[in-house]
Amino acid sequence: MKHPNIIFLLTDNQRYDLMKCAGNPTVYTPNMDNPATRGVRFTNTFATTLICVASRAGLLTGLYERSHQFTFNTPPLRSELTDISYSALLRLAGFYTGFIGKFGIESNRKSVYS
Repeated sequence: MKHPNIIFLLTDNQRYDLMKCAGNPTVYTPNMDNPATRGVRFTNTFATTLICVASRAGLLTGLYERSHQFTFNTPPLRSELTDISYSALLRLAGFYTGFIGKFGIESNRKSVYS
């Protein structure tokens, strides 16, 4: 079975309406609008923590910060959590995974995405 392509774009510190496709009349965001209008754009989401790196760890693991216990100046994200991350589960399902951009999550593994 051929897997679908999945591209997950996450922007940091951005209000919900700061894209043209989200109804903003001023900004010009064609590189975000194009995939958003042709794919799936989540319109009813929220961050579970205000701290960006802890929020990204939550997206990776599906856990609240109080459960993954990772933020700035903490030990690396535990390997049992990276083992169940969405990228690890996609790899187990036969997908190729990769990452480009700001991450900032230290892990006991060589790379969460390799």
